[in-house]
Amino acid sequence: MFEDIDLDGNPNDDAKNKFEVIPAGLYLAQLTSVKGVKAKESGTEGEELTFEILSGQYQGHEVKDTIWKSPKAANRIRLFAARLGLLKIVGEGKDARYERIEGKRNFADAFGERCVIDVVIDESDSKKNPGEKYRTNRLAFTGIYRLDDPKSKGVLAGIKDLPPSTPKQATPPKPDPFANL
Repeated sequence: MFEDIDLDGNPNDDAKNKFEVIPAGLYLAQLTSVKGVKAKESGTEGEELTFEILSGQYQGHEVKDTIWKSPKAANRIRLFAARLGLLKIVGEGKDARYERIEGKRNFADAFGERCVIDVVIDESDSKKNPGEKYRTNRLAFTGIYRLDDPKSKGVLAGIKDLPPSTPKQATPPKPDPFANL
């Protein structure tokens, strides 16, 4: 087994824990994964979005959030879709509305889209270790901002050259056969 280890990794990168809880704040990121999920207790379906941080101390770290497909979450779904370039906003003020963009059918169509994410820390009781707290990152309710949004200015101010976005995936990912295990 040891003889088969790939030695191409960088020890500094290997030592980073990409899944550690990072401080709350705004980060330049890109959408790197979309996965269909189902809540164990309620059976509600959703989309787990994974963002990779592109710059700064936490570059390479991932932040995941799930958008649940429910009437209560409809405004969040529309907001995230618009900010990821999947819907457009037409009109202003009380006349503003969303419109679909031709060829954009789901969140997978936004792979590689760069944005600024608003990361928060979620703390809950550990189910595995009673009495202990479990901490994880997720996005704030309105936690995705386009690069041209005024909220993104401070994040982008210190970046001379924006990292290139990865090429967009032409077809949606195949369903995960192990997702419901």
